[in-house]
Amino acid sequence: MSTRSFEGRFDVKLNKEAKVISLAKAVNGKYSAEHAEEVAKLVVEAAKKRKANLDRWSFYIPGVSQNLGESKVMAATEITEAVKRGNKPVIKAGKWGKPRLDLVNPDAPTGKRNDNIVTL
Repeated sequence: MSTRSFEGRFDVKLNKEAKVISLAKAVNGKYSAEHAEEVAKLVVEAAKKRKANLDRWSFYIPGVSQNLGESKVMAATEITEAVKRGNKPVIKAGKWGKPRLDLVNPDAPTGKRNDNIVTL
């Protein structure tokens, strides 16, 4: 999982033929990392309205994304469930620096600590 915040602007896109919602970099995009909660609500509403799914590479939910297997899409209801569990939406930089909406648990440990490293 990426820990870098996404810097720049992006848009939320719907592929009408495939019925898949994704995030895409855009120089003059409508959204930035500060709009994470707004984007989370937008994609859930748009997915319901358009009967669409979410591109698995634009959205990450711990414990859900790993279990998608060969599927290239995720159900929008997974975002709703993650928010109900207390996860917070954050825009991170995914693979190749593309924007990705991560739903993170603010109470989860940030990473494994190395006891051999001491801050001086």
